[in-house]
Amino acid sequence: WRCHRSASSALLAMVCDAVVDLDHSLKLKTHQESLAGMLMHGVGRSLQGVSITEFVAGEIEREHFEGSIAYSAEACDGGGQCSGQFQSRLRDCIGNHVKVTVYHVPYRNDNSNVTNHLVGFKEEAGSDARHGTGRHTPPFSSGSGGVAQEEQTEIS
Repeated sequence: WRCHRSASSALLAMVCDAVVDLDHSLKLKTHQESLAGMLMHGVGRSLQGVSITEFVAGEIEREHFEGSIAYSAEACDGGGQCSGQFQSRLRDCIGNHVKVTVYHVPYRNDNSNVTNHLVGFKEEAGSDARHGTGRHTPPFSSGSGGVAQEEQTEIS
C-alpha cells in the first residue's frame, strides 16, 4: 500500500491544484497549504482535523461527495478499480462556490483494515467565483422529474 500511496500522491500533485490526505472519517490528517490557498483561508487557520465535507457546498453535494468516496473505497475492497473521479463544488472562505473535479484514491496503512483517502482537487476553468462575475453557483437543486439542474443566482 505504501508504494501505491506514494505513486498516487505524486501523480495527483502533478495534475491537481490541491491534494489532501484524509483519515477514515474524511478529516484532514495534516494542514494543507494548497487547499487553504484554493479556498482563500490564509495562513492563520490550520485545516488539520477539519472534515473535508465542511468545504463542500450544500447538503446534496455533500451527500454525493461522501457517496462517491465510499463507492471507490468499496470497489477497491471488492477487487475493483481503486480510484474515482467526480465533479463537485467547494465553498471558499467568503461563501463563493468553486467548481472542482475531485480525484480519489483509497488506501490502507500497513497492517490496518482502516481505509484512508488521498483526494485531489482540480479547479475547473470558468468557475464564476474565480472570474469576478459577481455571481456564484448554488448547489444542485431538484428540478422537474427529479433531475439535478444548475441555477445561477445574483449575490446581493
